[in-house]
Amino acid sequence: MLGMCAPERHTIARMLSSGGSGAVIGEDVPAGEVAARLQTLVRDFRTSNRVVIECPSATSSTDLIARFTGARAATDPPVTFGPIVTVVDASHLMFDLDRRDYVEGEDGQPFPVPWAQVTVTQIENATVLPIVNWRHFPRAQLTELLSLLSHLNPSARLKLVGSGWARQVNLDWNQRATVGGTAGWIRILRDQHEPHVRDPRVSSFRYEQLRPLHPGRVAQTLLTQFDREEVGHIVRSVGLCRIASRPAMVGKWEQAGAMITFAPLAPARSPAGQSLGQEIAFIGFDLNPGLIRSRLDSCALTEDEFTAGPAAWVHYPDPIPHWDPRNMNR
Repeated sequence: MLGMCAPERHTIARMLSSGGSGAVIGEDVPAGEVAARLQTLVRDFRTSNRVVIECPSATSSTDLIARFTGARAATDPPVTFGPIVTVVDASHLMFDLDRRDYVEGEDGQPFPVPWAQVTVTQIENATVLPIVNWRHFPRAQLTELLSLLSHLNPSARLKLVGSGWARQVNLDWNQRATVGGTAGWIRILRDQHEPHVRDPRVSSFRYEQLRPLHPGRVAQTLLTQFDREEVGHIVRSVGLCRIASRPAMVGKWEQAGAMITFAPLAPARSPAGQSLGQEIAFIGFDLNPGLIRSRLDSCALTEDEFTAGPAAWVHYPDPIPHWDPRNMNR
């Protein structure tokens, strides 16, 4: 059980565990320790067939699911993840997606993980999205919100819930969690994106550019030329990118709300001067795909720059934070 709003999340978790087993991993548990604490709880409930476990707000759903469902996952006793439930509080969803702060670690220092990214990945990895505190929304605004959720995760079941929350969530315990297959951005990159709820204001598209990005130009463009009044409200963009000054690495472009990060994804599989560039999925409100493409294209290497090759690229001024290959994004 995941979600940013602890009271509503706790209420639904308690109702879903009624008549069965339930446990809570407290809000004070650091994000990096949630998986270990969950493993301990699993051992405590080794005789239970079904356990509803409520995780704290800062939980990385991607790391958690990978820990227990990946190819190398080995737990004692064996764990099978059922449905991943992420509670969405409609009254402050957009605030959560626009946060500009970071998850804090035990020592009070922030991890380089924005809260907005935690929020959106919990939505993307869910199998069920119970939506609470929505009744005061005008119909048009509610449709926009449902469409956004459907674009972020086309395969999730959206459940507008009021009283009798647990009965309305109605879990299918045979539905298994998967890593990475449900997110809307992955579906966009695979040309398989079919949101069930659509609204004229909510849209998505894929951006492609074969040439690497000039680090200085892309940093400047993101700071000054992505104003919402012009390009639209980009809620989410994710994909592969190549920064010219780092020709030996493929990067992951990951943006949620106002926060964007670039992380090393993997070593390049082809010679630096021959590798492909960008493939990025965009989701948001009132998007202007043509203008976004044009401004990102202006960040790509020119013909002369590209011809100069990696020996010249590595000397470009690079304001993007340093990549440590030992911390490759998985």
